[in-house]
Amino acid sequence: MYLLTQNESNKNLDNPNATHLVLGIDYLLTENTKLTLEAYRKDYKNFPLDPNDPFAFLVDDGRTSNMFGGYGKLESTGKAFTQGIELLIQKKLAEDFYGIISASWFKSRYEDYSSNWRDRLYDNQFLFGIVGGYKPNKDWEFSIRWNIAGGIPYTPFDLEKSKQLNVGVINKNKVNSERYPTYHNLNLRVDKNFYFNSTTLVVYLNVMNVYNRKNIAAYLWNEVKNEPKEMYQWGLIPILGIEYKF
Repeated sequence: MYLLTQNESNKNLDNPNATHLVLGIDYLLTENTKLTLEAYRKDYKNFPLDPNDPFAFLVDDGRTSNMFGGYGKLESTGKAFTQGIELLIQKKLAEDFYGIISASWFKSRYEDYSSNWRDRLYDNQFLFGIVGGYKPNKDWEFSIRWNIAGGIPYTPFDLEKSKQLNVGVINKNKVNSERYPTYHNLNLRVDKNFYFNSTTLVVYLNVMNVYNRKNIAAYLWNEVKNEPKEMYQWGLIPILGIEYKF
């Protein structure tokens, strides 16, 4: 709706359309452990595109500084697709352990206004995660979460123009042509429960990014050194907390 209001003619755009094909299977490995496998293909059409910015995919623009703003007359000729395979192994809490293992391989691309196919901003290509816990008794719980994902696409700077102007100028000829490094992160948590008549006090220690991985959030332009620089996500963060449950 925000795009439609930016130009009177945009009210005549066709509605975006999506066709989904999903094939899946569930299988009980044990009484408490289930395996789920799915393959899917999603085809999209009639997405709005901007002739004045022929390389961009507007529906992904919220991740960028443009924030869906400043467009004129649009055309509903954009196409895209996503396809992949997802695997999930889930173990319910039985005895002392519980956990989930998930893995996904996928590809997500779009056709720009110039009829070139490009990777979408959310195209990690692969995701893998482990979430689990151990409850030796009702007083204690130990849990773990580890994630790894392929780097998402980004548009590099035009180094020659950026150095001339001493400001970051992206290379419009290489939209989403490069990728951030692989992302991974480990979180650990310990909970101690104190029980009262009808309430419970939980004291926990949660350590995020245990091995202090320097995951890159973005590349910025350093105007002091007149060169690119990395902006990192949060490093190691210990959190001590209290929860009171009624």
